[in-house]
Amino acid sequence: FVRERSYLRPILGSMVGPEFLTIADDGAYPGGWGGIYFDDEGRRSQMNLMVDHGRFTGVLHDRVSAALLGGTPTGNARRADFLSREFVRMTNTYVGPGDWGLEELVKEAKDGVLLERCTSGIEDPLGGQMQIKVLRGHRIEHGEITTLVSSMALSGRVLDVLRSVRGVGRADTFEINPGFCGKGHSDMLPAGTGGSYMLTSAAVGPA
Repeated sequence: FVRERSYLRPILGSMVGPEFLTIADDGAYPGGWGGIYFDDEGRRSQMNLMVDHGRFTGVLHDRVSAALLGGTPTGNARRADFLSREFVRMTNTYVGPGDWGLEELVKEAKDGVLLERCTSGIEDPLGGQMQIKVLRGHRIEHGEITTLVSSMALSGRVLDVLRSVRGVGRADTFEINPGFCGKGHSDMLPAGTGGSYMLTSAAVGPA
């Protein structure tokens, strides 16, 4: 955002998904793998809404980016150790609960894949393409869960995936999975990802 290279900067404040879609980053989420009490600038962690009722409402900040962009630090300044550079980093990032049951989402999908256990993800901050690798899943055929499928990758444009969301699972499907946020091979920090099941459209193939 500061360097004006992100494809997201021109659409800040715009609708990027349906009104029932909420995406947040919360370093204070109880038990979250990426939870922190304070970030590395001494600011207390907090819940930050990035997509609120389908609208792209905000980004994560440290003190520098907040000052340059007229925002407020969000408690996301993190470094791997005292010798490492500080970056604006995720903590626990998730899709907030909706009002669909898992069986309802599967029935609505009709034909597709129920993805389970994300292992890694990457996004192009310039062009908006993304890829998420998944450990396993199940085929959905005629609105029912069928055979087990392993080692898949989901890919597509972030905005296309968000705008294609047709339903989000209730709180009983909510889960934050442990993982890591990396800035290079040696700069890794614990991070949590997940939330509730989400029904959308994207390309899925072998990893």
